[in-house]
Amino acid sequence: MYKKQWQSEIRSYRQLTRRKRAEFWRTSIDEHKSPQHLWRSIDKLVGREKQAASPDITASDFQKYFVDKIAAVRASTDDASDPTFRLSPEVTELKALRSVDLDEVTSLISSLPNKQCRSDPLPTWLLKECTAELAPFINTKSRISY
Repeated sequence: MYKKQWQSEIRSYRQLTRRKRAEFWRTSIDEHKSPQHLWRSIDKLVGREKQAASPDITASDFQKYFVDKIAAVRASTDDASDPTFRLSPEVTELKALRSVDLDEVTSLISSLPNKQCRSDPLPTWLLKECTAELAPFINTKSRISY
């Protein structure tokens, strides 16, 4: 008997918690006027807010910190042996790759979605616009000799 009552109370508690959490987020989102303000609040809530720089730290202190850090790394690796390298075999074969022709390169580039991010060296729309000029350089059939 107590077990059923206990389970019922836990179920009620969880439903109330879910309802309150959803209500909190709905209210929080509705109260914010801009996405930036909302993100600032979320960052603050989860502890990702930016920490203000301490006025006690000077540029010289900042530089000294990094100079000391580099010196410590160098001191800790002074006794380390030199790195060793091994030569790769003269004949290396990439069996998982296959060559592509000019038409396939052009087709693949044109099928790309028009999306990119800041780290992309070239926006997708520009790559598509310059496909005729770039495809011969991307084409592997003209460069691979068997």
